[in-house]
Amino acid sequence: MELSPLLLLYVFIVVSFGAFVKGFAGFGLPLIAVPLLAQVIDPKTVVVTFAIPTLVSNLVVLLQGSVPWLAVRRAVPFLLTLSAGALVGAVLVPTLDARLVSLLIGVVALGFGLLSLVRVELKLTAGQERVASPVLGGACGLLGGATTIYAPLAALYFQTLRYEKWAFVYVLSLLFLVATSVQVATFLALRMYRPELALGGLLLCLPIALGVRLGLWAHRRASAMWFRQVVLLLVLVSSVQLIARGLGLIR
Repeated sequence: MELSPLLLLYVFIVVSFGAFVKGFAGFGLPLIAVPLLAQVIDPKTVVVTFAIPTLVSNLVVLLQGSVPWLAVRRAVPFLLTLSAGALVGAVLVPTLDARLVSLLIGVVALGFGLLSLVRVELKLTAGQERVASPVLGGACGLLGGATTIYAPLAALYFQTLRYEKWAFVYVLSLLFLVATSVQVATFLALRMYRPELALGGLLLCLPIALGVRLGLWAHRRASAMWFRQVVLLLVLVSSVQLIARGLGLIR
């Protein structure tokens, strides 16, 4: 599709803001940007195109500090099933219609927003974690492979494991990097990257790199309380709109 200058500006602002949140909190780029972009661009096009800059955003974060090896080893069961789920989810993308993709993205984002709103806090024993990690990893990968949104389940789960600040950001970025790599490879194998989609994904890496670096800068210096409330409101509003679109209530 041909993008007008106004639409290009909208895309730049949305992607830069999502990347800023990614740098600030370790997640949130697809969760924020994909629903907003899917309101003005075909959702399947957004999912396929946005996988490339999402991969790059996680690489940028991982290069900003040391590796928390204990936390990474603890996340291996989640990571393995996440990768398998992402492969299945990515394969399903060509068979999904635009409304269903919109509905999936909206429901995921709304669920994450509502859980954050009511401040859900779960606690797991070691035995429960051994079961929960592979199960939730597979579910997160399946949904993320089809929508590019991996953060809701993963972020809530690793919050329950009480990861330290940098370990939390690093592990989430590593998980998303692996899952998105699987997703991009699957899209390539299925020949879903037309030249204009691949070029669009590469161009989106520019505002994403800028936004992530600014987010990391702010992460080290500012309080996140007010910012989280703004992001939560944005997620709730955009997810409701996408659900309405997926149900055919609005165009």
